[in-house]
Amino acid sequence: MSGIQTIAGPQQDQVLTDSIKPSRHMTLTLNTKDGWKTYKGKFESGSHATQTIIAMIVESNSADLQPLSREGVQVGCTFRLGHKKCMFSSVVQSVEPRMGGISVTLQWPSELQQLQRRAYDRTSPPNGSVVAVRFWRDDLPHSANQDRVIRHGQMEDMSAGGMRIKVADSTSVDVNVVYRCTFAPRADKPTFVVDALLRHKEAAGNGRTSLGFQFVGLEATPEGRRQLDRLARLANRFKRAQARPRKTRTANT
Repeated sequence: MSGIQTIAGPQQDQVLTDSIKPSRHMTLTLNTKDGWKTYKGKFESGSHATQTIIAMIVESNSADLQPLSREGVQVGCTFRLGHKKCMFSSVVQSVEPRMGGISVTLQWPSELQQLQRRAYDRTSPPNGSVVAVRFWRDDLPHSANQDRVIRHGQMEDMSAGGMRIKVADSTSVDVNVVYRCTFAPRADKPTFVVDALLRHKEAAGNGRTSLGFQFVGLEATPEGRRQLDRLARLANRFKRAQARPRKTRTANT
């Protein structure tokens, strides 16, 4: 299986019941007017009988926990289970302040997605293949008289979790900022449009810079999970292409 597996009904309930253990690490993602926010925490409890999941948020990439503290907010949740990454979307039912964080009660999801963790291993595009990437900040104001600054790069490697691209100019490209990224590895397939957090940038020689992006928010919506499924399948296709033996040219005798 190269893409996402969806589990629903009694099987999903059983997997969740067996998986949600106290102290198991989990992550919540939330799309706000200020962009994507990520909150790290641990499960406390959850059951099909109560139709709720309770998690304790203990760490976030932002000191602001207020966006997560509103009832009715839709969030994405991810956690690891063996060799799989599990994910589901849910709705915040209630919140309770705790020392050092907040306790969040989530609605029991209707379905669960699983993706093999090997889909998060980086792989390069096939030899001879050039994948152009465009990216820009979507959180800055722009008007008809002031177009957004669109930058261009070339994909070095990718996975279901992120990608690395090489650019000629990294001026005003900032780490820890979310960028909208687009790329089309195949002309006969839809273009990928994803939000990605720039995690690091480093010199790549010849005046170029290598940018490392982490995709964000894909688990939070059905459309995002469809994109994640496509990304996993693309990474698997790249791996198969890299594994094929190269054809060698033999001299005539």
